[in-house]
This record gives sequence, C-alpha cells and structure tokens, in this order.
Amino acid sequence: MSGIIVATKAQQADIADRVEKIIHADVPVIAIPAATVPGPQTTPTSKKDQIIFVGRLGNGKGIVRLIDMFQQIHNKLTTLKLLIYGYGEAEASARQEAKNLGIEDVVDFKDYQVDLKSAYAESKLFVTTTETDVEPLAMTEAASFGLPMAAFDIPYGPREVIHDGWNGLLFRDGELKEMAEGIVALLKDPQRLEEYGTNAKKTAEQFSDAEIGKLWQEKIITDGVRK
Repeated sequence: MSGIIVATKAQQADIADRVEKIIHADVPVIAIPAATVPGPQTTPTSKKDQIIFVGRLGNGKGIVRLIDMFQQIHNKLTTLKLLIYGYGEAEASARQEAKNLGIEDVVDFKDYQVDLKSAYAESKLFVTTTETDVEPLAMTEAASFGLPMAAFDIPYGPREVIHDGWNGLLFRDGELKEMAEGIVALLKDPQRLEEYGTNAKKTAEQFSDAEIGKLWQEKIITDGVRK
C-alpha cells in the first residue's frame, strides 16, 4: 500500500492512527477535499428573509430535527422562511412534522434542483442538522456565495468548512435550542452576518477547483503520495 487519500483532516488523523495500530507500518494518509467549487460567486447585496438547507432528505440527515429547530427560530423571527432543497425517504416525516408544529406555511420543500445559484444568492444563511457527513458539497457551495453556515459539530464534515465565530456557527450535536438561539442572534446582527459572509467566501477559495488541483499536483502527481 503506497498511501491512502481521504477527504478531511479529521479522517486523516483517525485513519493514520488505525493504520499504525493494525498493520504497524508508516503508510502516508493525506487529506484532499472532495467538495470543490469553482470559486467565490457574485452575490446581491439584498437578501430575502430566508435560510436554506440543501442535501439529501435521507435517514441520518436530521431533517425532522431541522424542522424542530426551525420552529424555535420561528417563535422569535416569525417572517423568516426555511427553504429545503432535496429529496429522500425522510421528506414525508419532515413535512408531517412541519404540519404538526403549525409551521408548514414557512417551511418550503423545493425538491431537487439542478441550478441553485439564485437560492444560495438570495438566502441569509445555510443551515444543516445532519447527524452524519463526510464533506458536504452544499456547504462549500453556500460558502462560495457568501452564506454564513450553521451546523452541529459532527464527524467529519462541518468543522472542515465552518470556523465557529468566524464564518459560521458550530454547536454540540443535538443541541437544538442552543442552535436556534445562536442563529436568531446572528440574524439579528446584520454587521456580524455580513462579516461571516465575507469570511465564508474566503473559505470557499480554499475549496476552489484551482486550489484543490494544486494539492493533487503537489501531493500525488509530482512526488507521489506523501504526507
């Protein structure tokens, strides 16, 4: 085995430790992001009163608890809407939860869409309550449009993109009340929201096709697999 390539630094650390314990060999494990974007995008200065989730509506993606969390936000920001782009087996349960909580008028299920440029550009924040992920493409896409991001600090994806208090918010997994309060506070602070958005675009530069291409060139093509 000449080396192992993973998508995140957290995976890199975990797998390197396991490889050393199992096969007792110094096998290079390198992290090269898989969720690449063209680069920062042009965005309008005005935003609609909405936040956005993009992703598969499958088991493990926390869609129902996203609805539960948004209900707490809605109690404080009654005109805010949650747009959900995606499809999957958990959609019916999520729709029912929105109805049960009486917020079906402010939770808009948009199904799968190929072109999300307008959706990202017009939203104030990207939010996810997923229970598991590797490296969410939607999160890097959102960053490229200057969207602050909010997520639970789970392995392995969010921490690779979100720097808490700089370009978004990270919360302990399952802390719905804490997340809702944090998002409300951010949305009520236009200056901080703008700063996070500016920093999100800076983050997106690290995941640009050009930058990731350089990593492949440096770590794989030029010198072979190396740490």
